[in-house]
Amino acid sequence: MTVFTAIGLSALHHTHIALNAHMAERFGWQQPTYYTSADKEAETVRSGVGISDIGPLGKVLLHGEIDRYLLNGLKQEGATEVGNVALMRFTEDSGIGDILMARLAHDEAILITEPNQAQAVAGIMADAGEICAHAVDITSVMIGIRLIGPSAPRILGSVTELNTDPRYFVNMSCTQGNISQVHGTLIRYDLADLPSYDIYVDRSYGKYIWETLIEAGHRFKIVPVGMDSLSILKRSM
Repeated sequence: MTVFTAIGLSALHHTHIALNAHMAERFGWQQPTYYTSADKEAETVRSGVGISDIGPLGKVLLHGEIDRYLLNGLKQEGATEVGNVALMRFTEDSGIGDILMARLAHDEAILITEPNQAQAVAGIMADAGEICAHAVDITSVMIGIRLIGPSAPRILGSVTELNTDPRYFVNMSCTQGNISQVHGTLIRYDLADLPSYDIYVDRSYGKYIWETLIEAGHRFKIVPVGMDSLSILKRSM
């Protein structure tokens, strides 16, 4: 009997196809690996700005006694106060990679996981005994778009009233608010020495936000970048 495995498609899948992206399956998702050339895209990002679809990353919404969760098996690097982002880890034998935790409120956080690990993370969190909290996998209802490069802060500042001034909205910060009139979560998580902003909104607004950022970045010669390009940048960290 033939067994078929479902392949995840981003809300921007057809946008990538229209841009002639080279697509490949990674972690159970069809993802753009590059549009022109990975090396060329990475070089453009270093001097200007790029935009990338990070929708396949796992997303878990956490509500409740978050601080008790943090004392119950999660190791953290960085501050966990509201408005901060921290790198979290489960035990080494969990098989789960690094988790980025954006602390949005005293009792609310969003956990960003490797692709296809959100369900496992939510399951582990749900088994936290008597801790009063809820963990929900929201990967399928949210899309992530990354704006990265020296010009990224100026583009972002033109589409939101949130205070994204790099002097105040520093690396490992997070906030919520309207981005081009759409409510979203904004996480700053720099890649190497490049300012990098991850925008998470409802899946239905993904194409609109992508096109808004492309239009705002036109004068900065913004380019779409694929997963191979981001990997090159990560290796330079």
